[in-house]
Amino acid sequence: TFWLYIYFTIDFFLHLSKRIPGYGIIRPSLLLVVILIILLISQKDKFSGISDDPVFKKIKKLILYLVITLPFVTWPGSVLINNLPEFVKAVVFFFFTTLIIDTEKRLTIFLLIFISCQVFRVFEPLYMNITSGYWGDRTYLGSGEFAARLSGAPSDIVNPNGLGFIIVTAIPYLYYLIWLSPRKLLKLLFLIILPLLIYALVLTMSRGAFLALLVILWMIFKESKR
Repeated sequence: TFWLYIYFTIDFFLHLSKRIPGYGIIRPSLLLVVILIILLISQKDKFSGISDDPVFKKIKKLILYLVITLPFVTWPGSVLINNLPEFVKAVVFFFFTTLIIDTEKRLTIFLLIFISCQVFRVFEPLYMNITSGYWGDRTYLGSGEFAARLSGAPSDIVNPNGLGFIIVTAIPYLYYLIWLSPRKLLKLLFLIILPLLIYALVLTMSRGAFLALLVILWMIFKESKR
């Protein structure tokens, strides 16, 4: 179940159905979700005491809040209806992660796979930009002028702002998992990866992602002892 979930994570973030001809016909993501659900249901011990878990208690409160505030919004249910795939993906990842990633070793492997996928999603369009001038998007500057912005690769569905937030999501994980490691080779790897990520962030021209990076750097500085 764990390794199947790891494969699902790779398949989902790297969009293998768009990269491998004919692979998308079998609807791999949906198929993997169904298989993982069946495997989890067969492991009843996974659900023992789940209602007392602090994380699930917070989710219950969130659902209760959504139900109570539903009558007071202008278009009840419109966000859920118009963004149903995103909600399903979020729910699937939440339950799969909390039920399957249940040891420190599994957590380490999962995080390394997740961050590797995110870094790859940044390096792919950056490499295409350097070697072939790929940008993927542009923004209007006024007076009939446009500026190119780096977005995800053609096989990836992410705009410049989305790519920017992928970058600022990866940086703190890389800092805590790689830079703080006692191994010098890992520290060297971090020093190689970080400038490339920052350069890619500049090419996205994402102001929101840049502000998020400043917040992350402040939090790292604030929590640091030295």
